[in-house]
Amino acid sequence: MNSQIRSNLLGRAEYQIDLVAENFEKIIPDAYHGTDFASACNILREKKFRTSTGEHQYLGDGVYFFESSIQEAQNWAKKKTKSVKGGCKYVVFRAIINLGRCLDLTRREHINVILKLKSRLSEKTKKKEIAVSALINFLTYKFDEIDTVRAFNCLGNRLFVRPNIYYTQLIICVKKHECIIDFEKIKEGYI
Repeated sequence: MNSQIRSNLLGRAEYQIDLVAENFEKIIPDAYHGTDFASACNILREKKFRTSTGEHQYLGDGVYFFESSIQEAQNWAKKKTKSVKGGCKYVVFRAIINLGRCLDLTRREHINVILKLKSRLSEKTKKKEIAVSALINFLTYKFDEIDTVRAFNCLGNRLFVRPNIYYTQLIICVKKHECIIDFEKIKEGYI
């Protein structure tokens, strides 16, 4: 047994979690990424996306895409462009993504892994609140077994009372750049 596998098994035992990131044979052909014009130029020049990092990232460090929603990517791009000094032009990319080993937080068993890890880390660190992004980053960097994370982002706007239907966005956070099979610029505009 190689040392990386042994380390991962020991780590899982230490935190008493079973990592369930499955190797999906699923290709997402319509993932959209919105950004400001300067960042888009860097993406096109370097032929890769920049990884977003920090505690404020919804699903931890990674490259973020809206699954099947060009409109949400465009809205995000406009918002980001407004925050850039002198920014007025935005760009939307369409990418093809291989989910690979995906922590899919649209599935109950994957959510349970995060909840169990939160409980274990709270006991170890004596912290009551641990951000989901920190938990996902911990799993990603500790075990190196997550390529992508997929989750719904609920905007809190209830559209209907009975049944309770909320407006949500399906987000993909790509941890490993090789999961981005291809991408192209498909839209640009001004705010």
